[in-house]
Amino acid sequence: PEMNSLLVVSDETEPYNPLTYYLAEAWASLRTDEFLIKEDPSLKTLWKFMLGKDYLNSRWTAQLHRTERIHIIYLAVNPAMQHHGISALLMNEAIAYAHEHHLMISLETHNEHNVALYQHFGFKLYGVLEKHFDLKQYCMIREVQ
Repeated sequence: PEMNSLLVVSDETEPYNPLTYYLAEAWASLRTDEFLIKEDPSLKTLWKFMLGKDYLNSRWTAQLHRTERIHIIYLAVNPAMQHHGISALLMNEAIAYAHEHHLMISLETHNEHNVALYQHFGFKLYGVLEKHFDLKQYCMIREVQ
């Protein structure tokens, strides 16, 4: 409850452990489903989430053919704390780290309004994924500076 923001970044250097991976995925799925059901007991949001799970991945980054990269997995700011510069503070930390280590940054967003926010930080639209309904995944990169 005290957390006002969260930035999750991966440099994809952690060794792959199938057991850890699948346990973490199962736990995250349960927590997400629990949240969605709590927020919308009609289950409509959960159903849309299940249909759109194919969008909730970073498979597109394989097209970058770049291992020297960090990926922003998740950026969130408590709605009551938005427009106070918190996302800029978090993004600038990630950008500084990437700059210091000569890394590309990749991310995706499903909110079209976030595209301009990320462009403000030097990201370029790499592509837009669209599948079987109106959800779009905006794939963005920030080149090595």
